[in-house]
Amino acid sequence: MTVNGRRIEVSLKQSIQESDWNAVKGVAKGSRKEIVALNNYLERHRASVVSCYQELSLQKKLITVELIKEM
Repeated sequence: MTVNGRRIEVSLKQSIQESDWNAVKGVAKGSRKEIVALNNYLERHRASVVSCYQELSLQKKLITVELIKEM
């Protein structure tokens, strides 16, 4: 995750075969049950990050990667 030029790594404790990963789109490739579940999981976390960002923005707080990670 990158905010204002600062980057932080966040592990979601999930793994996948490299051949099943689309790095350009940032999603798993395929339609198997576990692939769909992983993509849904990733999308929920992306939505959560966006929500945190919007909440901090509405509160007119300085947005940092640390604050987003803590939320």
